[in-house]
Amino acid sequence: MSWSLGETRALALKAARGAGMAWGLAEEASEAVVWLQSRGLPGVPALCRYLSAYQLQKPLLLKWTGIQHEDNTIPYCPLTIGTAISDEAITIPSDVSTGISLGLIRQPILLLPFISASLPAGYGLYVGRTFISVYLGTEKLSSYLDLPKALLADEAECFIRPTRKSPPNFKLKVPPLRVPDCYGGCINVFNTFAGKTYAPSTEHSRSTGAGANSIDDD
Repeated sequence: MSWSLGETRALALKAARGAGMAWGLAEEASEAVVWLQSRGLPGVPALCRYLSAYQLQKPLLLKWTGIQHEDNTIPYCPLTIGTAISDEAITIPSDVSTGISLGLIRQPILLLPFISASLPAGYGLYVGRTFISVYLGTEKLSSYLDLPKALLADEAECFIRPTRKSPPNFKLKVPPLRVPDCYGGCINVFNTFAGKTYAPSTEHSRSTGAGANSIDDD
């Protein structure tokens, strides 16, 4: 079984809402998943992990403060940080000799859809010690170190820094138009979260047209 990107977007939105996200943040989450999956990147498992931690209310900073949390153990939300970058609430220095620390980020792969169109020329994203350069127009990623490991990091210190030369290209696979069956476990998790958004069935709701009633049983 597989799922279209449209189905995945709708389900991710419901799942994010079921996990407790506000509408705006849930919409950003669903769009990020589809952006990643459409480029052959693991957006579905990234959001699956993120929602599981979010629903458990693990400590998370939802608002950019401009500084890293004092004990350096509470991560920022990649969706709110990504939105802040897109909205220019986080300013990327125009001087290519400087960079900016984003602090500890949970599921940093979810930053990529936001920064891909926002980074000025000559800059790249560092996830931990791994440099990632995103070329949106040519759909290529570049990295000096282990790119797959960086993409799947649950938490990592992230920096936006200038780079003087491009690292070797990491060629993206031609992505399928559908989310493959290997992500079925994550889709099940999405469905579980999405189920929390549905109103419980009652005798009144069934009698007024929601679900089966006595007429349907005949």
